Amino acid sequence: IIIIIIIIIIIIIIIIIIIISIIIIIIIISIIIIIIIIIISSIIIIIIIIIIIIQVSMDGPNVNLKTLRLLKGKISAIPESPVPVEAGTCGLHTVSRAFQCGHAATSWELNRFLRSLYRLLKDCPARRAEYISLTKANDTQFPLKFCLVRWLENSPVASRAIAILPNLKMWLRKAAVKGEGSQLMGEIRDACKDPLLSAKLQFFRSVSLLLEPFLLEFQTKKPMFVFLYEKLSVIVLTVGRLFLKPEIVTKASVSDLANLELDKAALPAKLIDIGFAARKELGVALAEKTISEQDKLKFLSECKQFYCKLIEKLLEKSPLRYPIVRGASSLSPTLICSSPEVSQQRFRMLLTDLMECHRLSADGCDLAQRSFGTFVESPEVQRTMAAFNAASERVDTLYWNLLAGAEATASVLHGLQLAARDALWKPISMVLIMSHGNATVESGFSVNKDLLVPNLLQDSLVSLRQVQDAITVAGGRKNILLSKNLLSSVRMARQRYRDALEEKRDEEKSNTAVTVSQKRKATDEIFRIEQELEAKRRALLAEETEALARVEELRKRLA
Repeated sequence: IIIIIIIIIIIIIIIIIIIISIIIIIIIISIIIIIIIIIISSIIIIIIIIIIIIQVSMDGPNVNLKTLRLLKGKISAIPESPVPVEAGTCGLHTVSRAFQCGHAATSWELNRFLRSLYRLLKDCPARRAEYISLTKANDTQFPLKFCLVRWLENSPVASRAIAILPNLKMWLRKAAVKGEGSQLMGEIRDACKDPLLSAKLQFFRSVSLLLEPFLLEFQTKKPMFVFLYEKLSVIVLTVGRLFLKPEIVTKASVSDLANLELDKAALPAKLIDIGFAARKELGVALAEKTISEQDKLKFLSECKQFYCKLIEKLLEKSPLRYPIVRGASSLSPTLICSSPEVSQQRFRMLLTDLMECHRLSADGCDLAQRSFGTFVESPEVQRTMAAFNAASERVDTLYWNLLAGAEATASVLHGLQLAARDALWKPISMVLIMSHGNATVESGFSVNKDLLVPNLLQDSLVSLRQVQDAITVAGGRKNILLSKNLLSSVRMARQRYRDALEEKRDEEKSNTAVTVSQKRKATDEIFRIEQELEAKRRALLAEETEALARVEELRKRLA
């Protein structure tokens, strides 16, 4: 009976173990199935997200271009999958970097001079006082801060440096007589010894003034992609007229300039246009005989190198190289008003590029092309486009009101049927969401400059930035709703500031008390160690005295 009971118990235990094992296996299989489902779902979601990506906006580094190529390669592996359109790197970065590379092609190092000039008088009250006493300078006669990566600050800094250059040289001469000097002052003094410094600054300023309107206009959240080709083309052709042979510039398009050998197509150095201000400073230096004709020719050659490198970098990764950018310019209200035929030709380029990227079908492109021709020839559209102001209005709002808004869909407008208008709106809507540059992502290049005040902490800058963004989203200060909570928060702001100061003061006291306690403990430990060392020293001296006494006693015995 006992054996039977034991066997039954063993069988029950085995059955329980088998059941538990089956349950564990089922749980493991379920977990594996769930993980597989999650992975497959994630892959499907990623594929869907990748497929619906129309454009990848990027900065200038080559790694970004490689990322786009790899992404397109992965998507192209899926037959007939829509791929992102290529529009080059950020137009803002392209122009800013081209200016920096143009300057780097020379040996002037004006960026170093402008930075050192600001630092020379910023952190030394004694120097500032001496400078004011000698030159009678006011706040408008001090150097401005120069930052290489801020897009809209080059010309004001150069203008201020030109304005204060006579006072600066006078002050440096006085400081040299007194024997005063530092490494920074030595760098500025060496730069001021250059007789062509004023001419270089004037040329630097004139080129930056040529580029800054584009940077200012495109530093916005508004959709500006349709204007990118036109504005960049103006910059390239304008710079080209300054140093290229007239017979080449008058006949060449932007694409022709991209394939030119600039050194061969350029004018001789003495014939290039460096601007009236730089030319005047050059003439003054020649009249005063501080430079020779050879120095003049070397300066003009470096200006020519500046222009060549500027154009080269503008075209290297520029949006101008891509058909989608030229095609998108067909939606520019200015082009539609001035040349509807050219606009239709470029719209065909746009549709071709979108079709090659599998964004539109061939039938959809045909219908969109016919609809666009009817659209641009409409008198009402022409009047609306002529009244458009790019500085104060948005181009997406313009096309929405004409094609897709409530007023546009209420009746058949502009001679377009509903299906034709839908076919036209599809490529236009794609263009209107394309990025002209990373202006929103990197708005610190210009917007934060308006907020900067010396000695602001990081939290203060973040708070100011949040306020700025909130006002921008609301559409201006007049559109901010002054609620009771907001007014109450403003009333309590001073009290919160005092509480924060009190909290900071208490924290500093606590830290001070901890520091004092730590110092006291350290002092006590040092005193204890010194006492121990002194005791050991005395013991060693006693042992040494005893040993010497024994040696002396042994000598006496031996004697």
